[in-house]
Amino acid sequence: MSQFDVIGVGVNVVDILVQLPSRVEIGGKQKVEHLTIQGGGPAGTGSCVCAALGWRTAFVTQFGDNMLSQVARLEFETRGILPDLFLENPQARPCAANVHIDPHTAERTIFFTRDGYQYLRPADLPAEIMKTARILLVDGYEPEAAQASLEAIQGTPCRSVLDVEQGDVDELLRLIALATDAILPMATARILTGKNSPEDVLRALSRETSGQLVVTEGTLGSWALTPEGIIHQPAFQVTAIDTTGCGDVFHGAYAAGILAEMPLAVRLEFSAWLASLTACFVGGRTGIPRQKELASLDQSRLSSALKQYVSQFSQRA
Repeated sequence: MSQFDVIGVGVNVVDILVQLPSRVEIGGKQKVEHLTIQGGGPAGTGSCVCAALGWRTAFVTQFGDNMLSQVARLEFETRGILPDLFLENPQARPCAANVHIDPHTAERTIFFTRDGYQYLRPADLPAEIMKTARILLVDGYEPEAAQASLEAIQGTPCRSVLDVEQGDVDELLRLIALATDAILPMATARILTGKNSPEDVLRALSRETSGQLVVTEGTLGSWALTPEGIIHQPAFQVTAIDTTGCGDVFHGAYAAGILAEMPLAVRLEFSAWLASLTACFVGGRTGIPRQKELASLDQSRLSSALKQYVSQFSQRA
């Protein structure tokens, strides 16, 4: 039996999120309704989704002797991430991000610093343990570690879910070629391919990999390339409060869907559903449902196929 169902590798972030008042008074002091501190990062938050849904999940990252590390560690542990693969490095500290949320559009603007951040090296990675995992969830903000992790599991049954947003084009294409499942924003996919439509983008990317390709574009939904053609999953329309972490939750739900043996179309619907729940709260991790909570959530807009999987999923021991 695998020691872990999911192992995450990616940037370690602490988010300070504030929903701005309708009118900002520059130079003044203003009370706000929503201000919170929590962990962030694509693979980090995606891993928290898998843990919340009941899968044994670990995350490879470094913690130092500082307040940000304490916050990030506590965030992971309280959200169910197993600490087995945490690394101690007194000089390390997470990235810090200040997230401004527009009260009218729910769009987030992120200001961040990598000051003091210590990138993972290939030697830091538990390669042999990774080979026994069921899913490797990786983001591109730890590029060297991402490539080494994906290379380590080649030829094993371990699936890999890759989240890439920005970076050197050749570097991103190398990562995509190594992943069994690559999910990327449409804007990034257009830069990588020079194409525009979802189908053209996906077919161009398919020349780089034999893996499953998915592109996402916020409220327009997601598209996946299959031998039978393109699958389009519309986004669930909600009254959004904050879009922070919606993509990260989508990736985590996608990985959980693989573990639950959901077909691709159902997996995309499940991912879109959980991403929409996230948008109804401030912070990318606030709205992540736990396994036992799934059955009590509003399922009126779900397909009958997804409802059946959710029922099975929520009852899983």
